[in-house]
Amino acid sequence: MQLRTDPALLTVALEAGAGHVLAHAEESAPTLQLSTTERDDEVVIRVDGDGQSVPRQERRPVERRTETKLDHAVGIDHWLTVWTVEHLGGTVSFETDEAIVEMCIPDLAPAGGRSEATV
Repeated sequence: MQLRTDPALLTVALEAGAGHVLAHAEESAPTLQLSTTERDDEVVIRVDGDGQSVPRQERRPVERRTETKLDHAVGIDHWLTVWTVEHLGGTVSFETDEAIVEMCIPDLAPAGGRSEATV
């Protein structure tokens, strides 16, 4: 399957999403699985780990798009995933019961410096 998008930003999104899932792994040698699905004019990329779900206190600041000294995410992977996917015109969701990040990225026609990235 081919996804016409910015390959550099897609790489950042995948690395950050994987890093975020691995940060919540329970085992010393965690397993990570990537899967893709085509849906309408977008590609859904699912990063699935064998760890715990992302804690609510980690998700809340990103969902609200603001942090405070007392209410903030740990690390930057959560933010990088969201910022990068949104810059590509997509959306991100974080499962509440499992260590799963789902990125929906629109397939764009080649234009404006974007090229094809094979997923």
